[in-house]
Parts: sequence; structure tokens; C-alpha cells
Amino acid sequence: MTKKTVTLEFTNVKRLKCTAKVDMPAYGIIAGQRFHLVHLHGNEYAVKAITVTNRNNYKNGDVRFEIVNNDGTPYVTTLRRNAPHSCSCPSSKKCYHILILADTENARLARIRAEKMARQAIVVAPIIDNPSMSANTSTLTGSNEFHLLKPTLPQRPTVHA
Repeated sequence: MTKKTVTLEFTNVKRLKCTAKVDMPAYGIIAGQRFHLVHLHGNEYAVKAITVTNRNNYKNGDVRFEIVNNDGTPYVTTLRRNAPHSCSCPSSKKCYHILILADTENARLARIRAEKMARQAIVVAPIIDNPSMSANTSTLTGSNEFHLLKPTLPQRPTVHA
């Protein structure tokens, strides 16, 4: 049986966003999983975790998740790019399913952007094999110059019959 609450001291926040650094089998949480601690009363916080079972991307930018609650209840949550997000849970307000998935998706997109920028920085960085060559000297000299114009190919003489 998994625990559903945790006691925290020295805090009075309503919601804590967390990421598990190690497996927490007592709460049904694995390492790397994101979860929220939602304030109940006093020092008691409810552990709210979800597991994504399926993820679908759509061309318009929407992302649909099939998820399972930490108590085993399945839901469908859709994060929309240009409309309010939705969830099939009975909550009338913005539920923690949407909050966790939005945080996770934003972190995923930020990681992808950072990796892309790092790859571009590697490609753009000049590689100089000859250490005596300074960065200010041109490496393209003589007949090996690079031309932005259309290359001129040798023309065959036209034969008139």
C-alpha cells in the first residue's frame, strides 16, 4: 500500500513542485518522476504524482497525454497551444495533472532548445588546424577562393551546321 501524505516542517506553502532524485517505493514514485506536494492542513501534504502511459503530438502544437494517477485512476489530459488546457478528471479548477504535465513539457522543450543551441555552437565554432594561422588572416586565397556567385563552367564552342 502506498502512502498518500507526508509531514513537512518549517514550511507553509500551498504547493511544492518536486522531482524525485531516488526511487520512493513507499509513495509509488520512481527516480526522475515529477510530483507535487499539496497542502492539506497543518504540516500535512498530499503526494500527487502521475505516470504518463501515452503521449501524442499534433500538428497544431497540442499535446495529448494518457496518464495514471498515483492511486491508479486513468485520465486524459490535453495541453493546448492556443486554448485552455483540459483534463478528464472531475476537478472544476486547474488540476494538478495539468500543472505537472505543463511543467514537465516546458522543461522538456527547454532541454531540447538548449541541446539545439549547443549543437549549433559546435558547428559554428571555427576549427583551426594550423596554430600559426591567426583568426584575422584569410584561409581562402589564390585559386581556391569561395565565390557567392554562380560558378562559371568552361563553355563548349557552338558548332553551326
